[in-house]
Amino acid sequence: MLSCVQPLDRHESTVSVFAHPIRLAEQKLRRAPHLSALSFHQGPSKGKKEKFMSRNPFFQAVRRGTFAGQPAGKLVNWLAKYIQVLFPEDGVEWWSDNQFARLADGYRADTELPGAAAIHHFACYVRTGNESPIIEVNIVPKDGAPRSLTTVKLFARREVCWKMCDAIALALDSIFSWEEVPLIVEMFEKLPKRHSWSIESCLAESVVCEKTPNSFTVRTETGTPIDAVKFDDKQPETARYAVAAVEHDWLKVLGICSVDVKQVEATLL
Repeated sequence: MLSCVQPLDRHESTVSVFAHPIRLAEQKLRRAPHLSALSFHQGPSKGKKEKFMSRNPFFQAVRRGTFAGQPAGKLVNWLAKYIQVLFPEDGVEWWSDNQFARLADGYRADTELPGAAAIHHFACYVRTGNESPIIEVNIVPKDGAPRSLTTVKLFARREVCWKMCDAIALALDSIFSWEEVPLIVEMFEKLPKRHSWSIESCLAESVVCEKTPNSFTVRTETGTPIDAVKFDDKQPETARYAVAAVEHDWLKVLGICSVDVKQVEATLL
């Protein structure tokens, strides 16, 4: 088990969002149902398989799952960590939990989230706050008025706030419309940190990323395992896409966490 001076505190915060539940996916790249629950986020595509990676610059690897039916606070906490990973240089002062909102107006932390069938779209915007920009996020149901999911106060430039909105838009679309949860947060949490608020990992050694056509393994240079995924080699093309998605996100996370990386590519035995 990887550890540092202090254990990683898994307590998460909350954040706000921008979303639209429509994704233009290339049908040829639809995930085969018998593959591992771990796969790749297809996203908008130009239709060329060799360029399967979507225009989504924030995440690629996903697992099957959703936050529908779960407390709103759990989703807001996940989004907070997601934004922390993707925008480590931009400060967030607080996230609201709608504790004092009327239930008709907002989702409190313990309010159950609706499923995709009841959601028309997600709406978010950046507004001017007293000291800095504020992001508001709402869930717009098919049969009612918008309800606030959360509000976030940031210390970031306005254009960065809109990029955060784009990032959360893609995440919410994936989670609710496709029932695919981005793995980038789970990857980040697998790396040991000295403090719960730390971005940089406290690993004292390099990390080795080993890739085969149907698997991807992350371990320390001395052999301590961090992560390992394997896909069905009976669908080699789809497995290759999924491996590339996991590799893409792991390299992003390792870079954000300032970890020295050594890449190894091997063939199937």
